[in-house]
Amino acid sequence: KSWKGIFGEKDYQVTDLLKRGYKDFNFYVHTPTRTDPSCSPEGHDSIMILVPAPPIDESMSKEQWESFEETLVEQAREGVIRRFEDAGMSDFREHIVKESVRTPSEWSSMYNLKRGSVFG
Repeated sequence: KSWKGIFGEKDYQVTDLLKRGYKDFNFYVHTPTRTDPSCSPEGHDSIMILVPAPPIDESMSKEQWESFEETLVEQAREGVIRRFEDAGMSDFREHIVKESVRTPSEWSSMYNLKRGSVFG
C-alpha cells in the first residue's frame, strides 16, 4: 500500500503522471562524466536517471501490466524531460543520443526479483 498515494487507490490504475503534474514526482540524477570524463565521448555527458516505479501488481494480467508499464515509462520520460527543460535546458530533448530503460519486468526477469522490486 506504500504506492497508494502516488499511483492511485485501486490496483495502480490511476497512474497518469502528466495529468497529476509532471512536477509531482521525484527522480534521482547521476552524471558520472562530472567525475570521470571517460564515461562518454569528449564533449558529451552520460546521465543516469532513476524514477521510482511500483512493483509488479500480481493481480493484473501480464498484458495489463505491460500496458501499464509502457504508459508509466512514456509519462515518466516526458516528465523528466520537461523538468530538465524547466531548469533551463530548453533543448535537452534534442541532445539525447541514446537511452535505455529498466522496468520492474526487466528487473524481475534479469535478476529473478519478486515483483521486479529491488527493495524486496
